[in-house]
Amino acid sequence: LGGSGESDEVRNRHRDHYSGLASQLDASTGAGYDQRLHDVEIEFDNLRAAFAWSRESQAIDTALILVSEMQPFWLGRGRVGEGLAWFDAILRDGAADHGAVTPSVRALAYASCAFLKAWLGGVGLIDSIELATKSLDLAQQVGDRALMVRALIACGCASGYHPGATRQYLAEALELAHELGDEW
Repeated sequence: LGGSGESDEVRNRHRDHYSGLASQLDASTGAGYDQRLHDVEIEFDNLRAAFAWSRESQAIDTALILVSEMQPFWLGRGRVGEGLAWFDAILRDGAADHGAVTPSVRALAYASCAFLKAWLGGVGLIDSIELATKSLDLAQQVGDRALMVRALIACGCASGYHPGATRQYLAEALELAHELGDEW
């Protein structure tokens, strides 16, 4: 493929296919959800390759969407640390902060990463709060109400040691989710 010049195209199609698989996890918990989790587990090496290619080809938006949409997998299969490592691989170099990533994708990634860090608790909560509030600010700036629900949930989880704040964030998220018909 390299000799024919088709390597990048094939890798892009591979990435897009497996990104589509990950996006199915981020849908609702409707019929077949357990099967989708299982499919992601079976295809995990391909998802890892799709993530690596996204980073290598500077498709940072795609990489962040992929890792964010896999949040149910990270949680459901006890692989939170690995999910955080994927986020760290992108976020530590600052590419997501310097205009290389659209604000809505950045907000999604910050919310998803914040939620995983909050899930682990401890020292991760400090980073989690910062990421969650950045996510909420971005979601409000772009006016994406569904994204605001995610960011509010991340804020609620990140403020776990402050029950009043947690209750306020989660109540606002629930109200907005109901308005949007979001059952997830």
